[in-house]
Amino acid sequence: MAAIKVKTNLVSKNILDYSNEKRDEAKNKVQEILRKQVNFNEWLGWVDYHKTKMAADYSDLQKFKSNLSVFYDCVVVVGIGGSYLGTRCLDEVCHSSAVETLPVVYAGHHLCAQSHLELLETLKDKQPLVVVISKSGTTTEPGVAFRILRSYLDQKYGDLANQRIIAVTDENEGALIGQAREENWKSFVIPSNIGGRYSVFTPVGMVPLSLAGYDLDEFKKGVLDFYQNFDQQFMDEVVRYATIRYAAYQQGKKIEILSVSTPKAAYLAEWWKQLFGESEGKEGKGLFPASVTTTTDLHSMGQYLQQGPRHILETFLTFSQCSGSSLKVPNIKDSKDNLDYLVEHEMEYINKVATQATMEAHSKGEVECIEVSVSDRNPYTTAQLLCFFKVSCALSAYLINVNPFDQPGVEDYKVQMFKMLKKPGY
Repeated sequence: MAAIKVKTNLVSKNILDYSNEKRDEAKNKVQEILRKQVNFNEWLGWVDYHKTKMAADYSDLQKFKSNLSVFYDCVVVVGIGGSYLGTRCLDEVCHSSAVETLPVVYAGHHLCAQSHLELLETLKDKQPLVVVISKSGTTTEPGVAFRILRSYLDQKYGDLANQRIIAVTDENEGALIGQAREENWKSFVIPSNIGGRYSVFTPVGMVPLSLAGYDLDEFKKGVLDFYQNFDQQFMDEVVRYATIRYAAYQQGKKIEILSVSTPKAAYLAEWWKQLFGESEGKEGKGLFPASVTTTTDLHSMGQYLQQGPRHILETFLTFSQCSGSSLKVPNIKDSKDNLDYLVEHEMEYINKVATQATMEAHSKGEVECIEVSVSDRNPYTTAQLLCFFKVSCALSAYLINVNPFDQPGVEDYKVQMFKMLKKPGY
């Protein structure tokens, strides 16, 4: 049985019929993507990374970690966009009290002074490793944060500060690899044929997660099994999701909302938003990706979803099992909250009922609803889920005839900012 199932019982017949017309074309296109027989194939290194570089990269990382003599009790990830979202997604989804891991904190994804001051205060009593992730080393947000952290490390550790810096960057070009070589920092390579939002299983995501104590073998096994069993287990699910998105878009839907059923998946939704937003949103095309967390956001966004404009496709991400989630509602004598009917029910069961009720209610409110159901929330299945979304996203972009791998519009705000800050040359 596949770890991921796309359920379409709450999708209207006209959307299903339209998507079915596109299925054969989509099946052919996804095979072309995996064989790198499409345009822009120079950015398709992620589809065969598990064959070409994964084993060597993971082995290098494990050797580095085994030989690391510096004591540390937290990991600081410096990066923005694809340089941190995948890491944070996996860290939050897969974190479990059953597995001992170090705290991971994040910097370089904003320009808020107060947040940086609070980060320095947090690190005051810590012994951190700093992992700076950037292909170029010149992106403003992580560059500023890294300067602040380098100053902190220099003041705290003096000549030993360089032992606590790990760079993940381009192999040959850019300011960061040059610095790493000058300062003798350990460096890991971001493959040149993989864009940031597709890079989570390269050293971009795996260096900080390994240093934090995660078992990379489970992530690796999930990725390998996804691609090795793609035709038998995942092809139909990828095609179903991508073609329904396409059909909904062609019939006037403007927004896709990813509804996650646990706060632990909130950063999975953030990673998903970057993946689809940067891949599809160009040339005036693409569904706008947004997200909500149920049941939290049903008390804020629920009204709009239930009765607002009907230009929404809603994708519910659910987990069939959640390992270790056995908390039950206790019996409280003489309670006045009218919740005795829930006594001895597991909270996970209540949450599942709430999610199912939300799907039914929104569907009756004429929202097109898809359910992407994952068998469990652990490193193995989450790795497969991220692979599923990456292939689905590339396919979705190709179906609307846009390049899934560039993001030219991202530069516009930077040019304006550089002019206003009087950067030389602007």
